[in-house]
Amino acid sequence: MPIRLTPDQLDRLIGRPPTPASEKRTRSPRAPSASPPAPPRERAIQRAVIDALSACGWLVLRTNAGQVPIGDRVVRLGPRGWPDLTCVSPRGQLLCLEIKRTPRSRPTRHQEAVHAELRRRGVRVETICSIEEALQVAREVEADAARTDPAR
Repeated sequence: MPIRLTPDQLDRLIGRPPTPASEKRTRSPRAPSASPPAPPRERAIQRAVIDALSACGWLVLRTNAGQVPIGDRVVRLGPRGWPDLTCVSPRGQLLCLEIKRTPRSRPTRHQEAVHAELRRRGVRVETICSIEEALQVAREVEADAARTDPAR
């Protein structure tokens, strides 16, 4: 990373007398960079969603899917295609969240198949890419639960 010095810092560093304020050049504001900032990593979104939903009283389980080599064998962590987060609302409703980095990102075909099976069984499954989306879905699940079972 390059070191950036202000003109005053450069003057002090090389021993030049400071430039009077009336003679200082003003820099024109830097044009915005051509490319937008990179979206946050999926794991950062995931961590923030876990923290936000937990703070709202939800139980949240991060599901590691895939496999990991341990010594001379391979251990399968979870079913292929299972959503990233399995969440249980304070009223007991189940919600599965697939976290993606951007709205354009799509679930894999294995994820799509598992999501379809979960939906067929009555589980709400959503693909999200922000904390705001997660909280919105959580509010919808809680509102649906309140409508269907107000005594609970």
